[in-house]
Amino acid sequence: DGRFEAAVAKGGVAARGDVAAILRRNGRDAEAEKQLRAWVSASPKDADGRLALGALLDRKGRNAEAEIELREAIRLDPRLAEALNYLGYSLADRGERLGEALALIQSALQLDPWNGAYLDSLGWVYMKLGRLDDARDPLERAAREFPRDPTVLEHLGDYYDRTGDIGRAKIYWQRALEDFRETP
Repeated sequence: DGRFEAAVAKGGVAARGDVAAILRRNGRDAEAEKQLRAWVSASPKDADGRLALGALLDRKGRNAEAEIELREAIRLDPRLAEALNYLGYSLADRGERLGEALALIQSALQLDPWNGAYLDSLGWVYMKLGRLDDARDPLERAAREFPRDPTVLEHLGDYYDRTGDIGRAKIYWQRALEDFRETP
């Protein structure tokens, strides 16, 4: 689309990330991937481009490719908390290399200690590790930070389910469902 190329010409190569987000929201994932690959090709040392491409590939279930891009983003910018958390959460969610996932998420939290998404990731990896006593605080803090985020609420519901508090679990799962339905 000519308008997208004009936006990239005006905004620079990183504007491809914005173009890709618009395309993805409109169900045009293949075109979004092309935009992100063009960004990475034009600026191979841009950690944000690698993060954006890795995130898209992860959402498409292309985990091995995603991991390569996310690791490259971290190599290029070891202080890119979003990439550290994204890779850590992705590993934890799949139940893979949980020790590494925990270390990545903890590194993200050292850089941004109050980030609710990273707190949710920390609680989630603790859940996956079976460390329920450690999971509660970060999951509850994440839910206070993001009281309408379906994933955060689902994770907190899962925590309460695992600890035997079925009543609370159902409350959080119901809230997650309600907020999921309201998400565009």
